[in-house]
Amino acid sequence: MLFYGSQVIGISWDESIHEESLVEYFQSGWLVPRAYFGQGLPDAAYTVVYGPVALIFLQLGGAVLGVHSWFGSSFSAAAFESRHLFVAILSLVAIFSVFVIARLLWRSWRWAILALAVVFSIPLWVGHSMFNVKDLPVAAGFTLFTLGLVLMSRDTHFAKARWWALIGVTLGSIIAVGSRPGIWVALLASTLGTFSLLLLIDARTRGMQEAVKRSVFGVLSVSSGFMLALVLLWVVYPAVFHNPPQLLWSSVSASRTFVLDGGSTLTAGSELAANPPWTYIPLWLGAQLPLLVIITAVTGLLGLLITYVARLASSGHAETWVRGGIPIALQAIVVPVASLVLGSTLYGGLRQLLFIYPAIALLSVLGIFNVGKYIDESSRQIHKQALWIGIVIGLLFPFVSQWRLFPYNFAHFNPVAATQNINESWDVDGWWLSGRELVENQMFPERTFCVESAARPLADCDKIPVIEPY
Repeated sequence: MLFYGSQVIGISWDESIHEESLVEYFQSGWLVPRAYFGQGLPDAAYTVVYGPVALIFLQLGGAVLGVHSWFGSSFSAAAFESRHLFVAILSLVAIFSVFVIARLLWRSWRWAILALAVVFSIPLWVGHSMFNVKDLPVAAGFTLFTLGLVLMSRDTHFAKARWWALIGVTLGSIIAVGSRPGIWVALLASTLGTFSLLLLIDARTRGMQEAVKRSVFGVLSVSSGFMLALVLLWVVYPAVFHNPPQLLWSSVSASRTFVLDGGSTLTAGSELAANPPWTYIPLWLGAQLPLLVIITAVTGLLGLLITYVARLASSGHAETWVRGGIPIALQAIVVPVASLVLGSTLYGGLRQLLFIYPAIALLSVLGIFNVGKYIDESSRQIHKQALWIGIVIGLLFPFVSQWRLFPYNFAHFNPVAATQNINESWDVDGWWLSGRELVENQMFPERTFCVESAARPLADCDKIPVIEPY
């Protein structure tokens, strides 16, 4: 479904803009559309919000397939299908990371396969994995980075594991920061949070000196991988990465406030501005996540917190899933909490926070694990059977929903949200991805007006980038 959908879904607004940015990058070294230049200088905010790594990967993929030249631009339907294909491949980087993390935490192939089932049961993730050239690469890089932290968090360190952890951190940083520079703050918070919380646990079991030594070693290892990533990014995008301190500072400010055309997002029946209230993220998560994932992810997060505090109080050794669960939880909650506190720009649903969904899937598996363990210890076998029947049903329903919506899987809303009229309550296809189907099925009336935005209310439909290739 993921790969076939990437070939039949339409083009989103942002894709043509990013292709124009890549053309300018090849010509002048700036990843900025020509329209965002003034007096020969690129827009300062635009230069630090996006990076070229993912776009270069998509460009190379299309060149290898023979769809377009190595350094030339192409706005043909075949070129966009090629980019979508390689977006789906990038999605597999995140999915593979989820699989490996689950295998490490529970030392079981069955739990790793369950983690795959849960992440694929999230329609928004599968849907955006078909086309989202902006946010999917950040999610892939962040999840690969978290895999590196999970490897470093284990109580027993192996030399080979440390090297794999360093590779994960470095590659994850290259993909994530090289696609969205401002994400470095989340990677830093996840790193410091992970080793600070592990230090508290280790201090009770190994002594403060050994705990500090282990945590400092972990932070330095991650830092070395991140610095290596910055050096490689400087080679790829010297116009921006030649001054890392300035870039890291300005990218955070620009990413927090960046929005091209302002506007609002229809959320639970209300039009919310691009700096929405604190309810924005909980409402969208509660509406679009499958009910099973919501319940089990909350259970997993609470179980992780309670178990961590219990191990801290008892001076007992923390299980592998507790230690490895820390960076997973941080990936899921750090940026949403920071967005609420700082009043960051959010619009178009939660596509800008796409990287939290692989972590939510792992927290969901953690919740299932904790409930299953509790039933094993205190209940009869029939209760365990009932649990797994409920899990299968909970995974089956979102799959059926995705099958019905295909290829617009991202437009899924769970049964609770669907008690309202979806079209009157939520933004569904703000990216115009259904434009291809509209054109190819010849559903245009004789007189059709295409509304681009409030700034450009009417346009010639066959000149709009999301429709023109078809």
